[in-house]
Amino acid sequence: MNPGTSRGTTETETEPDQDYLSFVSQIPGTAQREQTRQQNPKPKIACPGCGRSFVSLKGHLAKASGQCAVIRAQLLINSLPGFTPSNPSTDPPPQSSFSPQLSEPQTPNPPDQSPPMNDIEIRKLVEDSSEFAQKFEKFLSHPPNEGYIAEFETVMSAFTKFLFEANSKLPGPIHPAVAYHRKRKQGKAISSEGAYNRTSNPQRTPKRQRDKRNEQYKYDLAQWQYANQRRKIANTLLNSKKPAKLKPTIGVIESYFRKIYETPNDSIREQYETPPPIPEGEYVPTIEEIELAIKKINIDTSPGPDGIVLRTIRRVKCAQAILTVLKIMLRWGYVPTPLKTGRTILIYKGKGDQQDLKNWRPITIFSLLRRIVERCLDQELRRKVKFSQYQRGFVNGMAGTHINASIVDGCLRIAREEKRSCCIVMLDLSKAFDSVGHNHICQTLQTLAVPGELRNLIVTLTTQNQTRIEANKTTSSAIPLRCGVAQGSPLSPTIFNLCQDFILKLISDPSTAREHGFEIAASLEKPVALAFADDTAIVAKDSTSAAVINESFQTALNE
Repeated sequence: MNPGTSRGTTETETEPDQDYLSFVSQIPGTAQREQTRQQNPKPKIACPGCGRSFVSLKGHLAKASGQCAVIRAQLLINSLPGFTPSNPSTDPPPQSSFSPQLSEPQTPNPPDQSPPMNDIEIRKLVEDSSEFAQKFEKFLSHPPNEGYIAEFETVMSAFTKFLFEANSKLPGPIHPAVAYHRKRKQGKAISSEGAYNRTSNPQRTPKRQRDKRNEQYKYDLAQWQYANQRRKIANTLLNSKKPAKLKPTIGVIESYFRKIYETPNDSIREQYETPPPIPEGEYVPTIEEIELAIKKINIDTSPGPDGIVLRTIRRVKCAQAILTVLKIMLRWGYVPTPLKTGRTILIYKGKGDQQDLKNWRPITIFSLLRRIVERCLDQELRRKVKFSQYQRGFVNGMAGTHINASIVDGCLRIAREEKRSCCIVMLDLSKAFDSVGHNHICQTLQTLAVPGELRNLIVTLTTQNQTRIEANKTTSSAIPLRCGVAQGSPLSPTIFNLCQDFILKLISDPSTAREHGFEIAASLEKPVALAFADDTAIVAKDSTSAAVINESFQTALNE
């Protein structure tokens, strides 16, 4: 057998291996016999079920599946009294009403793979992506009237559909749900008719077959997740504990979050800072920014409602199309419909009653295309603004948790060594991300020295969204997001920090720090508050000062 052939396949006729012949020629009486065997191999019989050739069909049919198993079942039927045995090597596959339900082998079958693609087919996908970039390009020279917006929506929907279909065209495992859907369309789905079996308890057969199919599905899903979402399959294999499970129905869950998301928060501050001069020139994104954003996203990031995975975006090379879409969004101040809808999953916080929805953190996942766009906008916004020095949450290049913990530990050590009082109050804002008012977000962005197009698009991305809750393998209806910022969106941490920044600046002004802060050293500024997003630690010289700072914090929060 040639090294390049596998067992059970038709071999290609080649010349005998001369080195091997020279070796066996040293054994008396074997040289001629070995040469004859290689030059005149035994005739093979083609299996009518799979088309492959075998020296003997007996061993092949004994452990075959698919159409070959149908032939094996027909042989069993023909062996019963009243039937004339047929020859599977010469007779065609039986054409009768008998359609047995086939059982899978004990070991999982190899997962369904996408048809092997050559360079020409992959190049065709890249060319199609470039064509979409050209289609988007023409919208840059037109105003955002109803006609062009409708046409832009049509092209955008076609673009997302193209990327989703490309998921299963690229080399690699196919999601088992997609593979099953394909088989259904081709009429190859698992039959639900009764199966011929020899078990003493026929009622157990459907359950066994169901269990085998479930195991095969899990195996295929694991292969697909390894190629696209390795973190998820790693958590499944390494986490021996059963995942937390919600008992409330999807209706109860939807009603709970609908009350939170649909209730607007119209509270705004009495007075905002004077808007600074708007810098000249608008933000012009570059292809390098898009490519960097794609590169920095983890390969196993979860897809949005459109099902597009990062592997497809990288292989199809659609950075130019995404760049053009971002330019249109900036110029029009408009977000296409496929990018407005997210899917919200619930993650257990790790403490409290698992059946209480308050102990579950909602994470909203938008389309991967939107997350790439938001990453570019977030980087540009961070270059234009400056946070309070006491805000260390989601700040680039800063280990915020480590810094805050070190400062708190240092204050406690100094107080213990010098026998001084030190009071630390830990504050945690309840539903902080979900309760930020959209009016407050708009007013806060107005006080920033950012270009108008950038500011308007960020406002639109923050205030015109909807989501669907996914829990217990069901999905709720669409829920509009009329307050808060979506946890899971790249822009959300920056927006939240900007909206809460005025509180840190208010309670940590120099006069408050001198009067109520804890002194670490004479040459250092007294820390008053240490923040990491919505978690804040008040550091004061005694309990009285801590109460004063806490009252100022609550007053500013209720503005």
